[in-house]
Amino acid sequence: MQEDFLARYGVNYIEAHHKTPISTFTSRRSVTLADFALLCPNCHKAVHIYMKKTESDYDDIRTSIRAKLLT
Repeated sequence: MQEDFLARYGVNYIEAHHKTPISTFTSRRSVTLADFALLCPNCHKAVHIYMKKTESDYDDIRTSIRAKLLT
């Protein structure tokens, strides 16, 4: 169940996820806003678990998680 941060803590909260893991960068690279996905903490953790378990990229993982949330 997703935590309602505003109700529980009195503040809104969001996390930023690097769509491409920075550990895969081979050279110095500027990061732009387009490199991030804004996710709730639960979805952010789920994306990292999927990334460790599969070879999927962020877009494929996002599609998979969305499908599970909509059922």
